[in-house]
Amino acid sequence: MKAFATAGFALALLAAASVLPGTASAAELHVGTVVASSTADLGTSDNPYPTIAGAFAAAADGDTIFINGTATTTPLVINKAVSIKGINSGRIEASGSDKIFTITKAGVTISDLQIAKLDKTSVSGLIGIQASSTVISNNQFTGQYAMGDGEVVRGLEISTVDGFTVTGNTFTALRQPAYINDNATGTVSSNSVSGTRGWVVVANSNVTFTGNTFSGNVVDIAFIPGTPNNYTDINAISAANNGAVIENQATLPASLSKVFVDAAAAPGGNGLQSSPYKTITEALNRVTATGTISVAAGSYTENVTVNKAVTIEGPNAGVAGTGTRVAEAVITGSVSIYSGDVSFKGFTVTNPSWNGVSVKGIYVYGDGPEVVTNVNISNNVVTAVNNSNTKGAYGIMVQGVVSGITVDGNKIDSIVSAGWARGIEVTPTAGSTVVPQNVTITNNSIMGVSSATGDEYDFSSDWASGNGAIADASQITFKRNSMNGFKIKNLDTNNALNATENWWGSAAPDFATTTATGTVSTKPWYIDAGLTTLYTDPTVAPVAPTPGEPTSARGGGSSSGFSAPIVSVPSAPSTGGTGQVLGIETYNFAQNLRYGMRNNDVLELQKRLAAEGIFKVTPTGYFGPITLLSVKIYQASHQIKPVSGFVGPLTRAELNK
Repeated sequence: MKAFATAGFALALLAAASVLPGTASAAELHVGTVVASSTADLGTSDNPYPTIAGAFAAAADGDTIFINGTATTTPLVINKAVSIKGINSGRIEASGSDKIFTITKAGVTISDLQIAKLDKTSVSGLIGIQASSTVISNNQFTGQYAMGDGEVVRGLEISTVDGFTVTGNTFTALRQPAYINDNATGTVSSNSVSGTRGWVVVANSNVTFTGNTFSGNVVDIAFIPGTPNNYTDINAISAANNGAVIENQATLPASLSKVFVDAAAAPGGNGLQSSPYKTITEALNRVTATGTISVAAGSYTENVTVNKAVTIEGPNAGVAGTGTRVAEAVITGSVSIYSGDVSFKGFTVTNPSWNGVSVKGIYVYGDGPEVVTNVNISNNVVTAVNNSNTKGAYGIMVQGVVSGITVDGNKIDSIVSAGWARGIEVTPTAGSTVVPQNVTITNNSIMGVSSATGDEYDFSSDWASGNGAIADASQITFKRNSMNGFKIKNLDTNNALNATENWWGSAAPDFATTTATGTVSTKPWYIDAGLTTLYTDPTVAPVAPTPGEPTSARGGGSSSGFSAPIVSVPSAPSTGGTGQVLGIETYNFAQNLRYGMRNNDVLELQKRLAAEGIFKVTPTGYFGPITLLSVKIYQASHQIKPVSGFVGPLTRAELNK
């Protein structure tokens, strides 16, 4: 009985292994251009089928058909759950109006193929997907389409199917990479698309787009009307696909995630990159909320009013106002922002016109009760804001019921008025007692602010004349800005304005004789225009003070002036002598000098620094805080590092030249 079973099993294996002429039962079938005369092993890699149709006829569900080199095919209905895979640059060339494959069986995979349309005859899809769980992966689809052509050549036509996957493919020079019909579900990921009019997707489908890249398309993805509209947040889809340009035609009017503007464009554009608008105002009407407007270099004479959440980018969006900039998008007029979630960056704003009250370059305003939040004004140049009337001129004004406002990296200059002038102002509005909150003003350059009346400030934390509300200085940060003097206004009597870490136009600014108003904290400040070195107090343990150097250069003022402990150390004998500098007798510094010392060398050091215009008090021979700061200024101006205030060998060598 046991022997019989063994013999029967062997016969069964022999029968399963037999191959009839012209057929193959192996799981792998090959298609190629070289075919042997024998048909006994047809479909192997050494003896491939001459056509895809021949291999497909011999295949069964679960088999893989390998296409080696360039293969020919007639239109083929794929009604078996097979995989068709290219190897050794497997390629299918097509012409005419017929699909290469029409997939009608679930579970089909097409991968690693070059699929080329050789002519311009229209075809609804090189591959038609009419079955669920189809996978199209890592293929290259190419055509002959050029922008403006009338033919319709698509890579894929996807019917109402569930669970399709299109991933890792490239689509080039086709009218559309795919047309996706209503109620289809699936995933489109990590594909590269160029030179097309973009994906067309019926809005009531449910397809996830992620990680795709696009270049040179009319639009990248277009959603056309369908009920319900499943693609209301096209900006999120854009963000998930490397900034894709998405048009939602399911809304009225049709909206774009990214709108293009070019002053040199022909009139009648539609906001697409291939047909941009001529004005920013037109683009604002077309862009979807939280979308982006990209503005090319050129001249735009218009007042820009922003009433929706949007990012507006000029050519210098990533370059500070004082940086090396490319050709500008110049707005001749004003920019008024009345909405939250707005970013405005990379422009030159100039010559706004007088509206009967004050002239403003960039204006952020909230009249309440809703709060205008999250506004970013960065990397702009605001210049030539002039008011010949007895009202105000403002480079940038932030007013009213606002919160989370950032003003960063702007260059503000030539703000001139017959009345009053402000580089930047933060102020309440007469219509509300709610004052601005969380305003950050950093890395700006503010120069050339002047008025005929002398009422001029580079920065002002101000008040509303209608209701007397005063800006809360504790809600304002003013740091790393550059100015040519200490022209600051703070009307808040309860809170000091945090204006530390700024450059005031001098390494030793005169805080006492400026036009500053109110309480302003300034220490530490930068002692160089490059914002690399901060003035800091020495950290020396205090001992009993000895009369000597004063602790402030001019006394008081509205800023926090110098303050440091005075220490006394034993005087060291002077070893100084004389030397020659350009034929003038000068002192020779032979010993290191540091904070707290008192001797004749320190006295000579102070005289030397005073001669250079750095040390501005009467020399005393005591190395106190003013001497420390003056040495730091000297070191910074002579490129001596570190800028420490310690007079060591490098500093003495420079002093002794």
